[in-house]
Amino acid sequence: MPELLYLLLVSFKKLIMQQYILLLFFVLVLQTTTKSQTVQVVQFNELETIIQQTAQPVVVVNFWATWCKPCVKELPVFNRLFDTISSESVKILMVSLDFKDDLEQRVIPLAKAKNIKGDVLLLDDTDYNSWINKIDTNWQGDIPYTIVYNKTKNTSYKHYGEITFEKLIELVQTDK
Repeated sequence: MPELLYLLLVSFKKLIMQQYILLLFFVLVLQTTTKSQTVQVVQFNELETIIQQTAQPVVVVNFWATWCKPCVKELPVFNRLFDTISSESVKILMVSLDFKDDLEQRVIPLAKAKNIKGDVLLLDDTDYNSWINKIDTNWQGDIPYTIVYNKTKNTSYKHYGEITFEKLIELVQTDK
């Protein structure tokens, strides 16, 4: 009888271990397939630092918001650029101008739904008059707005309004 009890316990332990491994496998699979989009909340001075310290010679910065229909419409353009251009030569920063309170309910869900591939930042600096002119003295703050910086040549190209893939590629390739 003790031998039978021992065999039952060993079998039960194996079964529990198999189920545990199976559960672990499913958790890992779900975790990789439903990768959570992270959004970094920054102040303008932090955004400036990120742009300056980026290793890539070309930095594309797009200002957008979840409530802006043209902004949301053009998001696939930046994903296409991400898939087309080497990440060693171009850095894409998608800067949301949504309120910080909308981060969990609007920004992250939209970033996940649209599978935004560039770095997503939420600019939590509502003193717009203090930073808009630092980006572009001609920019009134309308979005979408895209600026392409070439750090090597110390130049920038600006685009007001919705941008096409062809125009974006032209700006990025002109910058090389």
